[in-house]
Amino acid sequence: MKSDAYAYYKQELQRSVERLRELEEKGIQALSRYDIEIAAGGDAEEALRTAKMLVENHIRYFEEKLANTQQPLFEF
Repeated sequence: MKSDAYAYYKQELQRSVERLRELEEKGIQALSRYDIEIAAGGDAEEALRTAKMLVENHIRYFEEKLANTQQPLFEF
């Protein structure tokens, strides 16, 4: 079970890092219509700031989980 958790947290960390990179490189173009119109009330800049903040929080969360989860002795 612990190796499953480690693999999961590692995968989610990588996914979050890739999403943050996409947000930084593409900016507003990386956001969905929902992100801008619904979640941020039409304010694209606010939507981008919020998306980055949330993804950065995800990264910190998964880094902490990885640090507190035993790494498997070997991976297939």
